Amino acid sequence: MNPLHVLALVTLNQVALAYPATAASPSRYVPSMAVGDGVPNLALVDQRGRHVTIAQFRGSALALTFAYTRCGDAKMCPLVSAKFAALQRIVAHEPIHLLEVTLDPAYDTPAMLARYGAEFGADPARWTLAGGNPEAVAELAARAGIALRVTPLGIVHTEAVVIVDPAGRVANVIEGNRWSPQDVATEARAARGERAGFGERLRVWLVTGAAAVCGGGAGLSTGAALALFGVILAAVALAVRRFVYPR
Repeated sequence: MNPLHVLALVTLNQVALAYPATAASPSRYVPSMAVGDGVPNLALVDQRGRHVTIAQFRGSALALTFAYTRCGDAKMCPLVSAKFAALQRIVAHEPIHLLEVTLDPAYDTPAMLARYGAEFGADPARWTLAGGNPEAVAELAARAGIALRVTPLGIVHTEAVVIVDPAGRVANVIEGNRWSPQDVATEARAARGERAGFGERLRVWLVTGAAAVCGGGAGLSTGAALALFGVILAAVALAVRRFVYPR
């Protein structure tokens, strides 16, 4: 056998053993949360080794997402964390908290999360990175609608940002990773009762719709979002015209 093939097999086996399946799924059926549902008050452990619960963030809007430190796809977890870094700067003086929960809690200890957060400039007072009990993490991910599975190359998962209002209820779910930091800021402010411009809310709606149809991927610019909206309006107008004025 080719020595490179042997090396590849050994590497894959080492990676497979490093990813515990307990991080992938809860031991029972867990329904996904919908807008208006309360977020379960699960216990987690943050990057400072402190026990935290979802209830501790009440009184502020919360942007909740999921990642893991060993993710090797620059367009997935590292991209989401980079966007959260920008979001942290945007809402620096507002009652909006960021919560990023690891999908690999067996590996992502508080020290590992602290190191990862430091790479992105996470301020623990504003941006909590958390792990803890694998069952609690798996339940929270499932309730957030995150689908995941463990493979020899890592954890494959969907992405979303759950916006939680100050009372602890789901205000919105932005699926995929096409959102911009400003999109999440807009929705978090709306969850606090602040009014947002029509164009801002429209862009978030289009981004969410595009993620649902196309899956994750690169961000959608404001111009692209408005162009997509224009195409949709044109298609609707054409359909109405053909219905009202049939040939």
